[in-house]
Amino acid sequence: MDTSTEPTRFGMLESVRQYAQARLSESGEEALPNDRLVGYLVTVSEGLESTGSDDTVQQTLLRLDAEHDNLRAALAWCAGDPARALTGLRLAAGLSWFWQIRAHIVEGRAWLARLLAVAPAGDDEVLAMALNTSGGLANWQCDFPGAAAAFREAVALRRCLGDRRRLAHSLGSLGMAEKNCGRLQAARALFEETLAIAREIQQERSIALALKDLGEVACLSGDFDAAEAFLQEGLQVARAVGPWVTGHTLAQIGMLEHQRGNLPRARAAMTQGLEALRQFGDRTSTAMLLRLLAMVVQDQGKPDEARSLLWEALEHYKDLWFRLAWLDTFAGLLATRLDAHSAAHLWGCVQGQLEKNRWPREERWRQTRLQDAARRGLRDPTPFDEALNEGRAWTVDEAMARARAFDSRLDMTPHRSTA
Repeated sequence: MDTSTEPTRFGMLESVRQYAQARLSESGEEALPNDRLVGYLVTVSEGLESTGSDDTVQQTLLRLDAEHDNLRAALAWCAGDPARALTGLRLAAGLSWFWQIRAHIVEGRAWLARLLAVAPAGDDEVLAMALNTSGGLANWQCDFPGAAAAFREAVALRRCLGDRRRLAHSLGSLGMAEKNCGRLQAARALFEETLAIAREIQQERSIALALKDLGEVACLSGDFDAAEAFLQEGLQVARAVGPWVTGHTLAQIGMLEHQRGNLPRARAAMTQGLEALRQFGDRTSTAMLLRLLAMVVQDQGKPDEARSLLWEALEHYKDLWFRLAWLDTFAGLLATRLDAHSAAHLWGCVQGQLEKNRWPREERWRQTRLQDAARRGLRDPTPFDEALNEGRAWTVDEAMARARAFDSRLDMTPHRSTA
């Protein structure tokens, strides 16, 4: 019995659980406890509704952490019979926050695909939920076309259903996918519609997120003054909602200040955002922000601190796309601390993998500067270009192993000024 959590949890030895399961199967009463488990977990997952406060969502996530094995058992039970699959799909779709924030992206996407394949048609509300969650997970894996397609279908369904709150959520999600595909004008229009609906229904979380998203699009468009106005307004709303929305807004403010070249302000905003995301327990976003903060810290001329932040980031999230983004950033550190050729090998791997998966390269403005500086620092750039080509043949696992080997050499390498 565990009384440290609320509510109290009772444990069971695995051997006892297996014996009880066998006896239930023999008696034909297996369905009753499994159906009760599914119903209980559906009820728990409702605490993740976007109307709830960050505190409510956080407490629900903690409960779901403890129920992870039960979630897997419940979803497998539902996937085993089309008659139960729709309930399982509702459960899997309602766990969007859990899959994303707890870095279970691959697992969540797999459950949704499995349940969508067997669930009967007819419930547009559940289908819209599933499409929105599937799109969100696809977005995290940089499948931006797949994410956009799922979000478009979810938007169409929710327009027909007339649910303004959930429509705002899907519109904002589609806007993010359009932004990631580079279609900034389309993204801006979607975020503006999201903001209008959110203000109409007075949904503060959606207001704060829409303002944050509009700030990001303005930043990407080079309109830094408009970006700051959106983000500062969004931050005021976000602070009333909770640490998760606040953390993401501060992170975006930090990215804006980094592009402006205001490193102290960038670092301050990102550090505050990092504290908020850690408080909330968002592992994926914590990893992302640690990497972004490492770039700022490196540009401040503190490579050892940047190196520490990068390795900490990997403790939180290790999905394929994130490892590529991490290698891209680590290569920039190597270029200024070790040698350009080691960095070129890693950059080559990143370039080859991004092209293979048709993924965009982020922070182009910074990484292009670092690569150009590394090449200019060589009397003969031919070996650098050869290393780039060699690295293109590396797998991500091979590049990560080489990165660890390069890292071990940094302790023996004197500091050089940042390019």
